[in-house]
Amino acid sequence: MAPMIRDAYVHAGAEPLKGTRIQVAPAADWVERSKVRSATRRDAAPVTCLLAERQVHVPSKASYSRRVSRLETPQAVQEMSRIEISFDPEIQVLVIHAISIFREGKLTNHARLENIELIRREQRLDAGILNGELSALLLLKDVRTGDILDVEFTVADEGGLFGDDISWLQAAEQGYPVGDWRFVWIDRAGSRCRISEKPEHLTYAEREAGELLIRTWTAENVPAKEPEDQLPPDVFPVSILQVTTHESWGGMVERLLSRWSAAPSDRSSLDVELSTIREISGDDPEKLVDAAVAAARDAVRYQNYSPGLLAMVPEDLSKIWERRFGDCKEKSLLLTWLLCECGIEACPVLVSSSIGRALPKLLPSPALFDHVVTRAEVGGRILWIDPTDLHRGGRPSEWTHLPFSWGLPLRAGATELLEIPDAPAGEMFLKVKERVKPDSRSRAVALEIEIAAGGCRADWLRGLAGSQGMPGIQKFIKGLMETTRRGVELEEDPVYHDDRASNEGRIEVRARIPKGVLQDPEYARDLVPLAPFSFVGVLTGVENPRRRGPLALGSKDRIEHEIEVEHPHVSKADFPRQTVKNAAFQVDAGSRMEGSRPVYWFSCSTLQDRVQPTDLPLYKTAVERAYGILDVSLHLPASGRRVGQQSNDPENRWGGGIPSPRAARAGEARESAKIVKFAAIGIVVLVILFRVLWSLMI
Repeated sequence: MAPMIRDAYVHAGAEPLKGTRIQVAPAADWVERSKVRSATRRDAAPVTCLLAERQVHVPSKASYSRRVSRLETPQAVQEMSRIEISFDPEIQVLVIHAISIFREGKLTNHARLENIELIRREQRLDAGILNGELSALLLLKDVRTGDILDVEFTVADEGGLFGDDISWLQAAEQGYPVGDWRFVWIDRAGSRCRISEKPEHLTYAEREAGELLIRTWTAENVPAKEPEDQLPPDVFPVSILQVTTHESWGGMVERLLSRWSAAPSDRSSLDVELSTIREISGDDPEKLVDAAVAAARDAVRYQNYSPGLLAMVPEDLSKIWERRFGDCKEKSLLLTWLLCECGIEACPVLVSSSIGRALPKLLPSPALFDHVVTRAEVGGRILWIDPTDLHRGGRPSEWTHLPFSWGLPLRAGATELLEIPDAPAGEMFLKVKERVKPDSRSRAVALEIEIAAGGCRADWLRGLAGSQGMPGIQKFIKGLMETTRRGVELEEDPVYHDDRASNEGRIEVRARIPKGVLQDPEYARDLVPLAPFSFVGVLTGVENPRRRGPLALGSKDRIEHEIEVEHPHVSKADFPRQTVKNAAFQVDAGSRMEGSRPVYWFSCSTLQDRVQPTDLPLYKTAVERAYGILDVSLHLPASGRRVGQQSNDPENRWGGGIPSPRAARAGEARESAKIVKFAAIGIVVLVILFRVLWSLMI
């Protein structure tokens, strides 16, 4: 039987944890009980959150959470009746206070240890990441629409890596309406903390209670915040509030360096590897970098098992080398040691894979980082190396960028974040050369395609081939082509060439569209859609007219797509050059002759990584114009007569399946012309009949 929850399984050693690392008990004395008020359902939301609150008690490094929700729909009952609370039993204690259902004036608490299962949920298991967290799972048996669900618990942190320092990043909005929102920060009077800029809808107050200072942020009737897709990585989908007792980035670095040992306890086996690296490389620093990266990246596999303090503190280097696996911080520390032993200055750098661009806007907190890379300096050049990335092409001694934007270097005296360069313009590209051979009699179109990819696109192809082999490449190519070549069939397996040294991947494929020649009976001609499939998903429209956040466009990219037509009745290339340029992108299209065959060419360059909300109307208009010049079809006579004209066909966007607004307008114009034509004929007929009748009467 398949597991009920993906990437989760029941923890075999759960019983010893019950009553010790997980408990059912009343809330601590420092917790302030909040009154729950009724709230009206808004916007037909499936869940109405009556109360969402978090209280952080700094002296005990504990956080109390309470959420009171009214279930408005059967779907909400289905989803909310599974209570799941995550914690790390290595350094945390979970205390469940209540999991109650309020129905018809009666409150029933279902929180009992015997009803709780402990499961391990490893959502990134495929990536080799095991975080050691467990989840307390309780499946409520009798839950009904209209019930009020009240869940409250406390998680106490026993980790001592950062002493008494603690930090918190709290979302101030939810995906559903909230009646009362509350965040409380409790610390000793006179203590210091740093607080981010307060979201406008929050109200702040503070008061003293004995030796404690209680800071409170509240909000009432908070509307649901609709999630917006394709936000840049430095833009949060909801407003946030951050509070931290970490005074500086430099203080965090000092704490971490005190626990990070860069010296192996037994270096005998590592010295053997060092001798091999030096023997291969000689005194060439670039070759030393390449060989050291090969040892740390290829000889030590990536496997992340980081429960408790191991999430921030690496294992001893000699043990890492002996077992031949390690997580990102261990592989980066190993690479740093190898480089330093070879006389190359290097250090590990903490980075964030999700919010890297936002780091300078946030307050110091170790919880912001989830990855570690290596920074090295060779011949005046700064190198950025991720030793967990098995698929990156090119020489490591030439890697001068990474996609993390900012990082915190772990070296003595470091006090500030370092900026990490993005990939230079032109490194990432996609080039497609396509030969199209339509056959008017069989209605089939033969295709010969060559795809070249560079930069991170080549890295992605390399990873796909390494993990899924040729079936993965075949599935990717067929899916990409089907976006504009509907009904395409591969005639043979694709051929994949990987030039890792230059970091370029190339795919060659032969395909066929059995019914690729379409009929247009109105104009007595055949059509072969030529819209470039490589552009699909690159130019993104804006579906939400009320969008408030910027639209992310990704890395600067360049796409080129050429289509050579081979047909006896096609001898001209008269598709004029057209350009659509916006501050965010530029699209060009046109045609040329190569020998006796016309070639249609298209190119697209992204010029910015985002579009600001105020610029979205102009961007959307430019996208529609760009799709207009990409709506190209080859025109052939239905009878097979020679035709020397190829032009845009407004009725065949992306293979004739979805008409563009321009096509719709053209269709409406033709219908209007027909109506006017028939109306005119009708008027003439009526006039003639009237004259005949009049003459008879006379």
